[in-house]
Amino acid sequence: MTTLENIAITVLFYRENGSFELESAVIKSPKVSDKGRIIIPDDFRPGRCIFAVLMGRTTILNGIGATRSTKVICGPVTATVLYYSEELSLVLEASTLSGLDTGNQGRVLLDNEFRTGKNIICIVEGQVQLINYMGQRALTSQSNKNRCIHTPEG
Repeated sequence: MTTLENIAITVLFYRENGSFELESAVIKSPKVSDKGRIIIPDDFRPGRCIFAVLMGRTTILNGIGATRSTKVICGPVTATVLYYSEELSLVLEASTLSGLDTGNQGRVLLDNEFRTGKNIICIVEGQVQLINYMGQRALTSQSNKNRCIHTPEG
């Protein structure tokens, strides 16, 4: 096990109290397993259902359950959109878009062409890398069982 010194990750999670509002927290200098997976500290987990882990420090701009942006911003902005591209997909995808406008409540606006065929989970500030996400281990396990390797795009 190693530690990523001077590195921050952002953990996206839901509270286990039944709220559907996606929240985030930054963890500094996380530990990494021998297999290269980020290890979330045990004291962080109680009461939280972890949805995804992102490299770097970021803020949720638009998210499921939120009626307005958690951060007041004025466009144009660069943001990363996390979404599923198929109705029953377990593969969380990420696309970074630039020059996005914002609405009157600070929410980032996406054009209909981009939105079509996607189940958008959230929009985070800036360009970020998706490290781990809910369902990823199940996909990898199933892929290994079928003798193929699944590598999510993005």
